[in-house]
Amino acid sequence: MALMSDDDFEEDTARRTFAQVSGAGDEVTEPRSVSLLLYHRGRPKVVPLSSDKAIVVGRQSPSDVVLSDHLLSRTHARFELVGDRVWVEDLDSTNGTWVDETRITRVALDSSSEVRIGTTTVVAHLLGVRDSPLHRVIDHDQFLDVLREELGRAKALGLELSMMVVRSNSAALGHVSRWVGKVRKLLRPTDRIAIYSADTVEISLPKQGKDDATRLARRLVAAAAPGAPSLYCGIAIYPLTATSVDGLLAGCTQALEQASDRCPIQLHEGADGFSWMVPSAEVTIVEKEEVETGPAMRAVYALADRFSRTDMPVLITGETGTGKEILAQRIHAASGRHDGRMCSVNCGALPEGLAESLLFGHRRGAFTGADQDRSGVFTEANGGTVFLDEIGELPLQTQVKLLRVLEAREVLPVGASKEVPVDVRVIAATHRDLEQMCRAGTFRDDLYYRLNVMTISLPALRDRAEEIPAFADFFLRQFALKGGLSSQVTRIAPAAMKCLRRHHWPGNVRELRNVIQRALVVAEGKEITVADLPESIRRPALSLSEYSLSAFPDDLDGLGFDSFGESGSQTGRFEIVSDVAQPDPNPVPEVDFKTRVQQFEAALIKDAMARAKGNQTEAAAVLRIPLRTLVRKLKAYGIDSKGEGG
Repeated sequence: MALMSDDDFEEDTARRTFAQVSGAGDEVTEPRSVSLLLYHRGRPKVVPLSSDKAIVVGRQSPSDVVLSDHLLSRTHARFELVGDRVWVEDLDSTNGTWVDETRITRVALDSSSEVRIGTTTVVAHLLGVRDSPLHRVIDHDQFLDVLREELGRAKALGLELSMMVVRSNSAALGHVSRWVGKVRKLLRPTDRIAIYSADTVEISLPKQGKDDATRLARRLVAAAAPGAPSLYCGIAIYPLTATSVDGLLAGCTQALEQASDRCPIQLHEGADGFSWMVPSAEVTIVEKEEVETGPAMRAVYALADRFSRTDMPVLITGETGTGKEILAQRIHAASGRHDGRMCSVNCGALPEGLAESLLFGHRRGAFTGADQDRSGVFTEANGGTVFLDEIGELPLQTQVKLLRVLEAREVLPVGASKEVPVDVRVIAATHRDLEQMCRAGTFRDDLYYRLNVMTISLPALRDRAEEIPAFADFFLRQFALKGGLSSQVTRIAPAAMKCLRRHHWPGNVRELRNVIQRALVVAEGKEITVADLPESIRRPALSLSEYSLSAFPDDLDGLGFDSFGESGSQTGRFEIVSDVAQPDPNPVPEVDFKTRVQQFEAALIKDAMARAKGNQTEAAAVLRIPLRTLVRKLKAYGIDSKGEGG
C-alpha cells in the first residue's frame, strides 16, 4: 500500500525523470521548481537550482555551497539544470561523487537518485509551491525549543502531549530524504517534525494522547510501499512517560531501541502510569562504580549504603535528571529487601481521580469501570520497596492515606471496609522544595516530617563538573555495546569534551546521556566532534558570577531584543543558498552578539527567580523591570518558578 494517495506527487513520480515529470501535462497542476536538498550532520540545507546557474558544492571557496566536511574536496561536484533534467558532475574530487552507490563522472539524475559526496547526502526534489522548502521541517535544536514550549503549555492547561521518534530500519536505503516529506503530509499543521539523524526524525504531537499517537504510528508503519524500508516508531506520552523534555526524549529513544520488524511500534509507558521493577544489585551498583565519581557523590553513595541497612523512609532531593531513581534502586538492591519487588510510581503521572486506586487498590464496584478487584502498588510491592517519584505532585487527599500507610503499615483499598496489612519500605524523591510547599499549604506537614527522617540531597551535575568526562565516556561505551548506533565511534574529541564541560546542564545526567546518544547517531568518523553536538552545547555559556545585576540596564527590553518568537512562526533553520559563497565555519562556531545577550538575560532572570524563591513580583523588583516584561520573558526562555529550565 502506498504511503500517500495516488495523486501524491512524490509517489506518482518515484521512478520517473525530471523530463518525464515536466512533460506530464495535466498531471502537474501547479508551478514547480527544482531544488537540491543537502543533508549534512542531520541538518537540512535547501539550494534552489536554476537553468542559468550551476551550483558547485565543496569544502572551500570558490564553491557556491561550502560545507564543513573533511571528506570533500575544495570544489567537489557541480549540479546543473539542463533543459528539464538535473545533471551532477564530479570535479576530479579525491573521494569521488557517488550516485546510488556507484561512483560517477557525470550523470543525469531521476527523482529517486541519491547522491553522496563525502558525508553529505544530496537529493534533487521537484517541489510545488506549497511544498517548498520542506515546509515546517526543522532541526533538532529548534525541536527542543518547540517541545519545551509545548510541554509548558500542556502543564499549564492540563493537556496531553505526545512525542514520537521514527526511524527507517535500513541505514543504507532509508535516508530521511526518501520519506520525511511523506511523513510530514500525514501530520497536522500544529505538529512539528525535525531531522534527528540521517535515518531518523522526531515529531511533537500537541494535544494528542496515547490513542492518537499510536493511530498515527500505525498509519506510518502499515503504509510503507512494497520493497521500501520499513519504519520503526518509539512513542512517549506526557504525563504517563515523563514530565520533562529530557524524559520524553529518553522515553522515545528507549522505546525505539526495542522496536523490531515483528513489533515496529513501541510505547514507553508503565501500566497505568507506574511500572514494576526488580533491579539487579549487580547491574545497578557496578554501573555506578564504573563512573569515576567526585567527593560529593562518594559521600552520597556512602550515606545511601548506610540508609539501606534500615527500613525507614528515605527522601531523595535534587534537580530533574540527577539520578534520583538510580539512587533509589541502589538503596533497594543493597537492602535486605533486594529479593522483593521494587515498584516505581511517578506521582505526577497518576491520572486524576485514580491515584488512590492505583496506589492502594480497589474492590469490584467501587466506582464506574471497576469490574474486578485490583491490587495496588503497595500490595504488589509487599516485602519490597515502593519508590514514589515526584512526591510533591501527590494530591492532598492521597497524602493523608499515604501517611496512614507509613504509620500503620496497612492500606484500605477503595470500596473496601477492612484494611490490608503491607510490609513495604518507602523511598520518595522530589525536585521541589517540600518545606516551602508545606508553608504554602500544598504539602502536608505531618507527611513531610514522616518522610524527612533520612534525607539525601543529590548535587547537580554542574556542581560536580569533574564527573562530566567520566559520565560521557561511560555513556559512549554503554550505547556502543547496545549496537544500532555508530559502533566505530570510540572516543570524544578534546574540543567536544571542552564544550561538554562548560555547559550548564539544566537537565543534568539525563541531558548528558541524551546528548551522547544523539552524537553517536550523527557522528561520521571515529570520534564525536564539536559539530556532532547540539547547538545549545556548542555555544559558550555565560557565567553569572562574571556579572552583577547592578551593572545591567534597568529594563532588559532596552536592548531591543524580544528574545524568541512564537514557535508557530518559525520556518526552520533552512538556508536558501544564493550565488554568494558561504564562509567556511570555524571548528567551534562563534556566538553572535544577540545570542550572548539572550544567554546573559536568561541567566540573570534565573538567578533573580531563584533568589526570590519563585515570587515573580520580587524577582521583577530585583531586576528593576515591569512584572509583565518578566512574565513574558519567563515564557520565552522556558524558565519555571524555581528559576530552572531555559
